[in-house]
Amino acid sequence: MPKIALNYIEIQSNDVARAKLFYQQLLGLKFTEYGPEYIAAEDGPAHFAIAAAHEVKTPPLPVFETDDIGASYALAQSSGQKIVAEIFGYPGGQRFEMLDVDGNRIAIYQPNS
Repeated sequence: MPKIALNYIEIQSNDVARAKLFYQQLLGLKFTEYGPEYIAAEDGPAHFAIAAAHEVKTPPLPVFETDDIGASYALAQSSGQKIVAEIFGYPGGQRFEMLDVDGNRIAIYQPNS
């Protein structure tokens, strides 16, 4: 079984700059910008990210880090989990998304080495 740990929580915002200012002023978070539509506070073992969205309707997305994305994907498939986003790459690594037993969307992520 691959090693998995919580890596980050991702929320959506219809104004990333406004959200960044809010979290900087309220919590003192320091963000790294990955373009105008994605920022992340990466100060501890688990991170907090904000992604741009035109309409905010989705709950936060817990993202768990794995050391083997292929094995984690195969395990999710073989155990009958509903995959809602196939493995895809983005800055920093690759991930897939699935639903948990209660229908909550979660992501499994492997960072670039």
